[in-house]
Amino acid sequence: MAISLVNKGRVAIKAQSAWGTAETSFASTDFLEVEAPVMPVLMRETLGVDTFRPDFTAPPRVAGSKAMATMTLKGPLHGWSAATPTNNPTIHPDATILRAILGGGAALGYSTAATGGTAALATFSTIPTTFAGYASLFPTAGAGVIGWHNLVIVNTSSAPLVDLDGTPITGTALGSYVVWLAGPETQALPLTLDWLGTDTTARMRYFDGLPSKVTITLAAKAQPMIEVEYVFLNWTAVGSGGAPTGYAYGYPQMPACIGANGFSTRIDAIGEICPTTVVIEITQTLDPADCGSADQGVDSLIASNREVLFTVTRNPTTLGATPWTDAPGTAIAALQVDANTTGGRAFSGIMKAPQVKSSPTPQANGNLLGLSTVYEALLYSGDTGSTAPADIAVAFAFL
Repeated sequence: MAISLVNKGRVAIKAQSAWGTAETSFASTDFLEVEAPVMPVLMRETLGVDTFRPDFTAPPRVAGSKAMATMTLKGPLHGWSAATPTNNPTIHPDATILRAILGGGAALGYSTAATGGTAALATFSTIPTTFAGYASLFPTAGAGVIGWHNLVIVNTSSAPLVDLDGTPITGTALGSYVVWLAGPETQALPLTLDWLGTDTTARMRYFDGLPSKVTITLAAKAQPMIEVEYVFLNWTAVGSGGAPTGYAYGYPQMPACIGANGFSTRIDAIGEICPTTVVIEITQTLDPADCGSADQGVDSLIASNREVLFTVTRNPTTLGATPWTDAPGTAIAALQVDANTTGGRAFSGIMKAPQVKSSPTPQANGNLLGLSTVYEALLYSGDTGSTAPADIAVAFAFL
């Protein structure tokens, strides 16, 4: 009997080569691990004119465009490798999603020439200036620490933008796949999402899509979670290829946000601020470029704005303590959030020149008084060099 379940199946995502050309081939490295159930979306406009007629019967209708179908998927944030990395990271589905909403992405930062240093300075026997703007996971006597390369002096040292959460030692600095907030000149390639149900005919393919919103939630004692809202210009019922066989998901889930895993939130020159939660909201305003000759009447989705907000909630010991200012527009030093520091499943985000967007909001954290502050990104130009991701206001790294 051809009945498909919504709590079983498989979902894949892959970047397209161009608008209008859906991806049709998916490898095991393209599949997502998301919460069930996942409902397929069948968006199609219905067009009709309220014609003059003698009774209350409906006027004729015609089918319109399939454009602007939306879908929301949520799941744990993932690392890129279940094994100890031996080179710079490769892009994986979570990084693909973030690159599609932020615009930029590349990998760098791996070095076997780390020779130690201090919290404010990592030393190398040799280091290229191209590391500026990327992150590295530096070896320590413990699990390692994440630093964002700021002032790189070739063959000598790198001053991290925010002081390291420990002291680096001689060894290998792991590299990062960094996604960054690109400008309007950088438009992301569209994505294809493939939905496979439990019946052999249950397969829907959504293409020419981009994320309109990504929310990453880092809460004390909980797993890092990512929720993504997509917009697609087209879809098709493939009609075969559903009913996937049993499979093992190849990417590791990130561990709980606890200090033992390296969770840390720091402001430069201030240090650890011990939050209850950090919520990262990335939004992308997508304007459809109407084109009558395009398949669904829309040629592409154009990002007319991108915004990144960090909402930090903590239980303050005093409402007047820095950096918990009540003045919107007040700028603070660079803000860095590390989900954990295990190579292959580490994640870090940085806002290099944050300002308070609105007055902090008191809220109840159980029976405790909590305070939430929203930070937005100002223009930044303090890194060595000028090639992205150097001098980029907001960036995220998978290490």
